[in-house]
Amino acid sequence: MPEYINLENPKYLEVNDSYYSTIMVVNYSREFNDLLLKTIIDSNIDINISMFYEKQDTYKTIRDLTYHIGNVGVNLKNIGENREDSEIAAFTYSDAKYIRKEIQVNNEELYFLYLYISTFSDDKKELGYLIEKIEGIIQSRGMITKRAYFRQDQAYKACLPLNENSDLLKSATCRNVLSSGLVRNLSFYLFQYFW
Repeated sequence: MPEYINLENPKYLEVNDSYYSTIMVVNYSREFNDLLLKTIIDSNIDINISMFYEKQDTYKTIRDLTYHIGNVGVNLKNIGENREDSEIAAFTYSDAKYIRKEIQVNNEELYFLYLYISTFSDDKKELGYLIEKIEGIIQSRGMITKRAYFRQDQAYKACLPLNENSDLLKSATCRNVLSSGLVRNLSFYLFQYFW
């Protein structure tokens, strides 16, 4: 149990005589086939990784996707000359159709995934270096990150074995994933740490 926690700086927490900072993984490339956490786990940085996932209701997901597909399909016909808008709409349209097909045909399930990576140091300058190094490794693997500025206390709790994922963090980091992708990454994560 910590003697004190200082929340004054939005970039890190001071817990006793150590400084903690957390990175939130907010997205990753849809073409990403490698294991999400392999590179960061293989690094020599002291980190805490916290992953939360929430199963979504299949019926509601299919209904929402069908509605979304219909709306985006209409928008695709009405977009006109703006190439960038049409590419974005076509991208979301094909993604929604793919997810719906995987759920209906291949019995996949949709989950919301939340991923946090925290590190710590006794020195503020070293903490900044470690955060930048972690961001570089993660971003080089096709993942998009945000620093948990002004959310460091919630992120700190999320990385403790308390099973606490606040709504403030969820709104910033939610990413959907099908069950096959979730199983692939979780099995590697568990294998690394427990075997």
